[in-house]
Amino acid sequence: MIRPAGRVWSGIGLAVVGTVVARPVLEGLLVGTLCVAYGLAWRLWAAGHIQKGETVTTTGPYHLHRHPLYWGTFWVGVGFACMVNRPAFWVAFLVYYAIVYGLTIRQEERFLRSRFGVFYEAYAARTSAWLPWPRGRSRSPQENPWSWSRVRTHREHRTTIAVLLWTLSFWVQWGVGRLGLG
Repeated sequence: MIRPAGRVWSGIGLAVVGTVVARPVLEGLLVGTLCVAYGLAWRLWAAGHIQKGETVTTTGPYHLHRHPLYWGTFWVGVGFACMVNRPAFWVAFLVYYAIVYGLTIRQEERFLRSRFGVFYEAYAARTSAWLPWPRGRSRSPQENPWSWSRVRTHREHRTTIAVLLWTLSFWVQWGVGRLGLG
């Protein structure tokens, strides 16, 4: 069983290793920053809709993807891998993500099936687990609009700030290297 704290701290550990071994180049920083922005947008969108433990959330990105927070995390990781600019880090990130999030998704789906039964089964049948793609209705219903208070409740603003600061650190590392100070 992978606990949320273990997932978070192991991800932070991987990011720290990436920061230490990074050799950023401009192209990787540009592509990586775009990937990070895309991932954070998914995470903020999802955090503003999710109602953990209360119901099966089907609004916002949840009408396209059963795990949009993890989809966003994947793209943040891709962005960091681009900025680290080391093939070994790409391998480490992809292996880490496949194992940790593969197991996490299985755990969560087991829980949701046991908690919400046929309602979750119907949702899972019409919503992709891996790639955001609508298979059922074409629009997100408005009964659960996006909420900044949910973003704060889930502390996603802290994640966003940390990821943005980490992204900035890669730019600083690149700038220091360009000035010959590193």
